Amino acid sequence: QQQQQQQQQQQQQQQQQQQQHRHRSYHPHRGTQEYTGSDTHDDRIRVMLQTLLDLKAPLQSDMVFRILDRGFPRGPDPGTSTRVLSGLAKKRALDVALLILSWHDTRSHELNVYHYNAVIDACAKTGRWTIALQLLGSMAQCKVQANAITLNTAITACEKDGSWEKALQVFSTTERSKVECNTITFNATISACEKRGEWKRALELLSMMAQATVRMDTVTSSAAISACEKGGEWEDVLWLLNESEQSK
Repeated sequence: QQQQQQQQQQQQQQQQQQQQHRHRSYHPHRGTQEYTGSDTHDDRIRVMLQTLLDLKAPLQSDMVFRILDRGFPRGPDPGTSTRVLSGLAKKRALDVALLILSWHDTRSHELNVYHYNAVIDACAKTGRWTIALQLLGSMAQCKVQANAITLNTAITACEKDGSWEKALQVFSTTERSKVECNTITFNATISACEKRGEWKRALELLSMMAQATVRMDTVTSSAAISACEKGGEWEDVLWLLNESEQSK
């Protein structure tokens, strides 16, 4: 009976310890790694993400680094980093996302195209096209191969600011990067030209779409037509309308 009681007490103590572990939370000023909710991988990511989002400006790199070191003492797997960075991008938390990239670099953790894509997406959402272009340069230096999503998102960042020349600059890298342009690539670039009334550029891009047999949708034709209208090129508008109908 005494042995049974001891075993029950030990089991209760283990359950209490597990329960306490499940109901801990991250705190940047504490010296232990703690979690909230059930101790699952998904919960850890959610808690980490929320902790980073709760940080107040101005952000301090040592604070962010300390949180990441405690959350990932052996370094995060690439998929976990992508999920955290994507979550930050959705919340437009670009500054935090940039510090995570810096942490990866400082700690010699792997950085891949998905990590960069997530941060460039944050650039697009916040209109920070200059940083998006800097990240493209960093990818080249680190020999991380850009893909269609990378370039499309960078062009979108330029398009939102109306930086048509920079959008064309990124567009021109597609051939060198061996990335196949798709409808999204052309749409974002044409839209950037449209915002600045660069109707000739819009027509050139539309012609390139036809030659490359890339599908033109309503977004493409609307942006190109708007650019021509701003330039008073009504004949080109009619031609584009006809092309739009034939491409359907």
